[in-house]
Amino acid sequence: MALAASRLGVHSRVVMPRTTPRSKVEAVERFGGEAVLEGDSYDEALVLARRIREEDGRVFVHVYDDSDVIAGQGTVAVEVLRQHRGSLDAIFVPVGGAGLVAGTVAYV
Repeated sequence: MALAASRLGVHSRVVMPRTTPRSKVEAVERFGGEAVLEGDSYDEALVLARRIREEDGRVFVHVYDDSDVIAGQGTVAVEVLRQHRGSLDAIFVPVGGAGLVAGTVAYV
């Protein structure tokens, strides 16, 4: 999201828990976003993100519970099926918030 916002000339603020791996925080910053660390869990960070939306009138993009995000994450399945030759018996998908698996299942 930080990269897309930067390319569109839009400031992005990405709210994540303090427990987020440093590599993710650095990636947000490297791609031009502002990383904000709040709370020790996703739910605690979500409270701040929603408050920022209300107070600043920002557009809120949910990390997984959004049909456009799910569709975008489904492009992983497009790549898997495009690059694999022959039939598949299974596709293994890591699950965090479920957006990636929802997008993969929707496409497949």
